[in-house]
Formats: sequence, C-alpha cells, structure tokens
Amino acid sequence: MRNQDGSFDTDPRVAQILGILAKEAAIDRIVLQPDATIEGLGIDSLDLTMAVFQLETVLDITIPAISERAGAEFGTVGELVQHVIAAMDK
Repeated sequence: MRNQDGSFDTDPRVAQILGILAKEAAIDRIVLQPDATIEGLGIDSLDLTMAVFQLETVLDITIPAISERAGAEFGTVGELVQHVIAAMDK
C-alpha cells in the first residue's frame, strides 16, 4: 500500500478513492494516510456509510460488508482502500 518513500500507492484508483472519502467525510485529503484510523479522523458511521455508497456509485462496484458492523470493519484508511480495490478487481 505504501511506496518506498512512505507515501500512499501511486495507483490512480487510490487517489480517486481518497478523494471521494475526503469529500464525503468533509476532511482534508492530506490526513488520509494508510495507518490513520477512521475513528481517529472523526469519521462517524453516517459519513462512512455515505462515502461507501458514493464509492459504489462512482466506481460502479459493490463493496461487500465484512460484517454487520455498518462500516466498522474498516479500522484504518488503508483497510478501506484495500477493500475497495479488491471489490474493483473482481
């Protein structure tokens, strides 16, 4: 997920995913680092749900829930990005 210089992957899909998350959660894109926790960023369950819905719509994918925890399965930004990319690769 990280490049050798410590930055997020240069895969253009990562930038698109993070852009959507930043917009929906109304937070600065720069704070969306792989190890940043969703809770620590102050992203509540409604914002996360809206972000996932927007990701599904824009990317024309279905993001399967790992559990019935309404997005709580994404502990970090990196986990969310990996999950979305896995859905895109199916």
